[in-house]
Amino acid sequence: MTTDTVRLFIGLELSDEARRALSGVRCALEESGVAGKFHRPELYHLTLCFLGNTLVDSITHLQRILDSVSAAPFTLTLSSLGSFKNGSILWAGVRESAELRSYQSRLAAALTGAGFPLEEGEYHPHITLARQVKTPFPDLPVPEIPFRAVHATLFHSTRVDGVLTYLPIYRSVFP
Repeated sequence: MTTDTVRLFIGLELSDEARRALSGVRCALEESGVAGKFHRPELYHLTLCFLGNTLVDSITHLQRILDSVSAAPFTLTLSSLGSFKNGSILWAGVRESAELRSYQSRLAAALTGAGFPLEEGEYHPHITLARQVKTPFPDLPVPEIPFRAVHATLFHSTRVDGVLTYLPIYRSVFP
């Protein structure tokens, strides 16, 4: 057994159209003078469960858990801007979705039941646009773009040549 760890999370990937729409919001925020570390569009995703540093040997078990929590494909729609941590994390939300809430809740229960510690607190579905935001942000509209959730992805958060990258390790397709 190895003691090597990787930083992992499970999320939903966005459609190209949703990424483009959020890129437009990002540009509008930057043009309005918002300062912070903005994410590149290829990093945009909706986190379901953050696992953090996890043993490499656990990846196969995580894949089985993902496959055991079934869901039919569902549609999410981008909505408004929001923030966490006194405004230092800027995000775009999605409209309330019973399908998303149900899937995320069942996935979190399966993970904690298998001994994976998850972040405490209420789940707030969001797509992080920027971190370390030091200026207030204007209430800009977010285009209400729908996108389909057709699989959950296990991501490895790492740096490649010094650049933050989210590498898909496994996709569990919704039947």
